[in-house]
Amino acid sequence: MCSDIGRAESPPTDFEAFYREHFVGIARLAYLLTSDPTGAEDLAQEAFARVGPRFDTIDHPVAYTRRVVTNLALATAKRESRRREAELRTVRSDASHDAVDEVSDLIGQLPARQRAVIVLRYYTDLSEAEIAAALSCRRGTVKSLAARALGRLQQELDG
Repeated sequence: MCSDIGRAESPPTDFEAFYREHFVGIARLAYLLTSDPTGAEDLAQEAFARVGPRFDTIDHPVAYTRRVVTNLALATAKRESRRREAELRTVRSDASHDAVDEVSDLIGQLPARQRAVIVLRYYTDLSEAEIAAALSCRRGTVKSLAARALGRLQQELDG
């Protein structure tokens, strides 16, 4: 039987400290991108698992981790979109939702890239340049995606 009594604990690595400091924020970002609490934690774990081996070579680990979790969320959204299309053909209308739930539901119905732009801009307060970096696209694409998403949200809220 092996015992840890008397054994000195090894000091945390830089990555372990990074993980402890940023996991909650990355998991929150994943949740806002996916609206799935369990899936969000899984995405955050996966993002850190991918960042860990390369941590010492990454110049901006927080930005890089945000990009990884965003890309994972987009890939997951594509898979889920295909599955949902088969299941959901009509928009759910429940009069008991308050305004916040209604907007959250509407954001969840946006195409994955539009949803990512809205979440990254309005929930995590990233700039257009930071969003463009996270999505691997140009600032103009971010502006276009945001405009289409906001137009669609406005149309749904008015209609």
